[in-house]
Amino acid sequence: MKPRATRGASSYFPILLIVLAFFLASHLSAQNLWTEIPLPVTNTNLSAISFVDSVHGCLSGNDGIFLYTSDGGNSWSVDTIPSTFTKCALVSSNVAWCFGFGGVTPGQATFFRSSNKGRTWLRKYYPDTLIVLGADFASENTAHLITPTYSWTTTDGGDSWHQRGRLLGSSPIQYYYPHQVEFFDDSLGYVGGTYPLVGGDLWPQMTTDGGVTWNHGYVGIMGSGGSTINNGSGPLSFLGNNECTFSFGWSDEISTQNFGGLVLSWNRLQDTVLLGPQMNFFNSYLTGSALNRQNIWLLRAWDRKILRTTNGGTTWAIDTLPVPVSDFLLDNDGHRFALGAGRLFRWNGIILGIEPSQELPKNYELMQNYPNPFNPTTRIEYQIPNREFVTLKVFDILGREVKTLVNEQQSPGTHHVEFDASNLSSGVYLYRLKAGEFIQQQKMLLIK
Repeated sequence: MKPRATRGASSYFPILLIVLAFFLASHLSAQNLWTEIPLPVTNTNLSAISFVDSVHGCLSGNDGIFLYTSDGGNSWSVDTIPSTFTKCALVSSNVAWCFGFGGVTPGQATFFRSSNKGRTWLRKYYPDTLIVLGADFASENTAHLITPTYSWTTTDGGDSWHQRGRLLGSSPIQYYYPHQVEFFDDSLGYVGGTYPLVGGDLWPQMTTDGGVTWNHGYVGIMGSGGSTINNGSGPLSFLGNNECTFSFGWSDEISTQNFGGLVLSWNRLQDTVLLGPQMNFFNSYLTGSALNRQNIWLLRAWDRKILRTTNGGTTWAIDTLPVPVSDFLLDNDGHRFALGAGRLFRWNGIILGIEPSQELPKNYELMQNYPNPFNPTTRIEYQIPNREFVTLKVFDILGREVKTLVNEQQSPGTHHVEFDASNLSSGVYLYRLKAGEFIQQQKMLLIK
């Protein structure tokens, strides 16, 4: 019998070196994932980050400080807002909104708007009988707010406000009020609250008609002990492909199950999955964000550390920064920032499953559709250099609108959409792109 070959210790040595090198690299990279970005001021009240595209962003704090960048965060200018505030957002390269929560006293909340990169600010007023609990800023002129019972909208930069739809349920108790409103585009929006309302109405609530009507946001799922996790919501954070994620749910107040779940939702909150780790005192979260259903970041409440997963919540890495984190930014524009105690940090790791970003367009352009002439479908492609609210509409030769193809905020890059004209008659049609202040129109020919 031929003797079986055996592997000596020297044969294992290269394998051991590879394993050791991999371990050391992983260990070292974990220690050097974050680098600090110098800021021009020392202000421990800086608490929020907002970017509108790959280069334009702001930092803000509740004492009125406002920092602006136009180079992706490498350098910052400093200005102030004549009020304290709880939320500030840059909605274009020039325009920013700020909202100051006024508690449950009517007329005490404040709105400010800047049209020159935060250098000067104008206060915007709303009916002083309202108790304003939250605000969302969609574009240069459009913003939404919520009261205990209604949503309100402005489309003229805050000069006038219009009551929209009534939220489901109501409660005279402050504990049960809604606390957050977020709109993805002109139509799709969500309102979050913490506990179920009188009559069993639940959070989050969703609108698909710009706030005219509100409905239950997502179907309940089962947690440990059989509790249904659909009666509360924490911060809601949108994904770039019209998904919504992060609704925090707790079992009902009288349940013996001390259980809470982190719910990741998609398809406009109709499909949900429960993520770990299980929520309790040591695993409750202030905010969350996701690039997709696998790459998710959370900010843990009790120790202000960032938790990261690359496999949809199966395993989590915990990042410890030199200071407690107050806010972070993870988005499809390539931003990976954390802010805490007035110090800004950039994450230098690699997001698994995300392709390296390509060079961004330098100009706006609406391309000719292809094929053209067509029957009955054609592809329309366009590019935008900045994050903008984009509309793409089709009109007949008389200028009558026949279809809206795009109506949402979009990141810089090249985009495309398929147009199906199966229900239209032959003829010449126009398609028009509007992105911020840019407008371009092209013709196409349908031949059946």
